[in-house]
Amino acid sequence: MNREKNGKAKRHKKDNFQSVEVKGKYMETTKAIHLRRSIRRYLPDPVDRELIKEILEDAMWAPSGVNLQPWYYVVLTSEEDMNLLKGIMAEMAGRLTPELEERFRKNPDVVKHTTGFLQTLGDAPACALVFYQTPQEPEKVTMVMSLGASAQNFCLSAADKGLGTCMIGPNFSPETMENMRQIFAPDKGPLGCLITLGYPKITPKAPRRKDGRWVIR
Repeated sequence: MNREKNGKAKRHKKDNFQSVEVKGKYMETTKAIHLRRSIRRYLPDPVDRELIKEILEDAMWAPSGVNLQPWYYVVLTSEEDMNLLKGIMAEMAGRLTPELEERFRKNPDVVKHTTGFLQTLGDAPACALVFYQTPQEPEKVTMVMSLGASAQNFCLSAADKGLGTCMIGPNFSPETMENMRQIFAPDKGPLGCLITLGYPKITPKAPRRKDGRWVIR
């Protein structure tokens, strides 16, 4: 299996500030934020490994509590690994179905679409599994925030390059989470989230932003 690990970011000093070389020109940050969607159906086209590496580098630049950088990414791209992950997710979807049916009694389509996506991961050609570096880190709220910030960087960088993502929270049984860790990152901490990755087949409209979510004093 072809595996790659990240190298060192290239830096240069300019005007007494440390900066990072950025390859290529992409969209503005605000545009990427507004265009990002949770994509649940993907085209079969593979994602170039160089693009994945760029996205991972962007994810590494997220802020983190006391600069611990507590994340560890495992990006699955092979058909074998993706099928293995789908098998685990299909089993989890079966266990979640009764809970979803109770929560969405008046909207059974939500149950159907949610379980269908979990079972197939929307046919995404790749998926990032985001683990904590050590077992102790999820116990600290700041580390959870840090991992979330890194995952958001991953999603925005992907959107910046015309790719779709969908974050899946760790709403799994402890047995399922430990199974994923043992298979994909046995020397790391628990799973923080999954992020599907690929070229969107269907891009949904943005949900309405809710009012009453901020104030300036």
